[in-house]
Order: sequence, then C-alpha cells, then structure tokens
Amino acid sequence: MEGGMNNRMCLCFVVGLFMIMAIIGCKERATSEAKPLRIAVFQITEIQPIAELREGFSKAIKESPHVQNRPIEILPFKDAHGDTTLVNQIADQIIADKPDLIYVLGTSVAQAIAERTKTIPIVQGAVTDPVEAKLAVSWEGSGRNYAASTDLPPVQAQLDILRKVLPEVKKIGTIYDSGEDNSKAVMKQLRKYAEKMGFVVIEKGVTSGADVSKMTTALLGKVDVIFVPTDNTVHGALPALLQVAADQHLPVYNCTRSSVESGALFALGGDYKDMGASAGRIAVRILSGQPPGEIPIAFIENPTLYWNVGVSEKYKIPLSDEMRKRVNVSIREGKEVPKPLEK
Repeated sequence: MEGGMNNRMCLCFVVGLFMIMAIIGCKERATSEAKPLRIAVFQITEIQPIAELREGFSKAIKESPHVQNRPIEILPFKDAHGDTTLVNQIADQIIADKPDLIYVLGTSVAQAIAERTKTIPIVQGAVTDPVEAKLAVSWEGSGRNYAASTDLPPVQAQLDILRKVLPEVKKIGTIYDSGEDNSKAVMKQLRKYAEKMGFVVIEKGVTSGADVSKMTTALLGKVDVIFVPTDNTVHGALPALLQVAADQHLPVYNCTRSSVESGALFALGGDYKDMGASAGRIAVRILSGQPPGEIPIAFIENPTLYWNVGVSEKYKIPLSDEMRKRVNVSIREGKEVPKPLEK
C-alpha cells in the first residue's frame, strides 16, 4: 500500500512538472511568436552627441527586451543629414510605416513628427527646451503624445566656471543657428546670465555648417572666449571652429565631452549616453502603458565638468585647488587621463 502511494505521488509530481514545463514553453512560444513592438529612430544629422544618444537608448532597451510578453525591435535609424526637405520626406515615410514608438534626435525632426501624428508616442533624446519648441505644454509633462530627456545646459554654472578659470574674460563670442529652437533657448539663458554677471556677448548667426569657419574668423580679435551652445549645425562643423580658434590660442567652451576631446578647453553638461539611456527607460514606460504626456521631462541631475589638460597647458591657464577638485574628467589629446593633482 505504501509502495502504491509512493507511485501515485511520483506520478503526480511528474505530471505537475510536465504541466509547469508546458506553461513555460507556451509563454516562451507566445513571446517569440508575438508581433514585436517596433521603434523607429529619426535623427537630424550624424554628430557625436547624437551617436551617443542612440547608443545609450539602445542599451536601455536591451535591458528590457520584452514588454507585455512582446519583443522590442529598434529599426535602422533614418538620417536627414541636416536637410529640411529630407526631414519632411522621412517624417512622412515613418508615419506611413506606423511604428509603435518614434525616437527622435533633433528638435526639428521632433516637430516634423509631432505635426504628423497625435497618437504614435514620440520620445526625444536630449531636447533643449520642449516648451519653447511647442512640443510640450509644461516641463512637468507634455500633455501630448511626447516625452523626452533634456540637455538644457547649466548656463549660469558654466559662466561661474569661466570666471574662475579665466577671470580676465569680458567678451564672450558665440556662434549658433538662429533657426534651431534649441539654440534659441540656450541663447536666451546666456544673454540673461551674462548680463547679470557683467559679460558682453557678441553673437554670430549661421544657416549652415559652411558658415561656421567664416563666422569664427569674424570673431577673432573681438572676443576673449567662444561659447558653443547645443546647436546641431555648429556641432557638425565643430572641428573647423576649433581649428580657427586654436590657431589664435582662443579658448572655446561648451556642453559636450566630445568637444573637449576635439580641442575645447572645458565643457559642463550631461553625458549623452546617459541622456539616451534615460530616453530609453521612458520609452519602455510608454510601451508598458504609461501615457507619454504624464511623464516629466528628464533633467541632467549632476552635470559633468570635462577639462582639457593639454589645451590648458598650451594656453598657460592654471587651475586653482578649488577647480582641481571640481573637475570630473580630464582629457588630453582626445583621451581621458588621471585628474590633475591638487597642489
């Protein structure tokens, strides 16, 4: 009798095990056979910050490869190469393809997509000012089918650092595309804080990357330093700007690590891979069911100070002990090096 009971218990165990395996198998098949959630990626141009935004976004998506038992597929990115005509053509193509979510890189492409759909969720990586760009009604939530991370630079903090490392500076030159809403937002901040702190801002506008070198030359002898805002047009021609400035030992500062790696003196801003990852996590929340209009714009929490050791030595710009402690990342000849030691 005891042997029969044991046999029945074994049989029940085996049957139960097979049922569990069958359920797991069904779930796996359901997941593998489910139609993927497709994310379209649309960028204004190919520059280092945008490449880093794509990388960070993809990494975050890979950390959540399934949403509601459906796989997530990131489609090959579309690039407008800075061409307004292409922006509209590609926007039409993407909307016609009906993806589940659109990841946009560049305010002009975000606006083009937003004009064409009120239902497909839009996530922007590193918008500068979504309210100014009329993409959101508030920083606390767009109220629309739009959410984003922001790269709005800490302009006042940048000017504080500029005053500490270059106390003799009085005139700040800046070059930007007046057609870019992100640049308008930064310039508004720069004018406001520069006036309060006693700086004079001399502005040069461009409409294409071809104008950048000429406008940089026009600033020579008139300014003590050049500031580059979060401007896609200017960043696309940044090597030319940095070369003209370097020939005259004219310091340049801005918001991105890549600019310091290319020859700027310093940058204070966010890590674009982190901003891309933040956008990726927002995308997962939306694909999981959260309305995009309820998600606050994600800010840079702890701006990073990048310092070009080689340029500072070349221009004989010393660092105080206070600033040595403040530097987060030191760069020499395009590569990260140990932070400068305190004296």
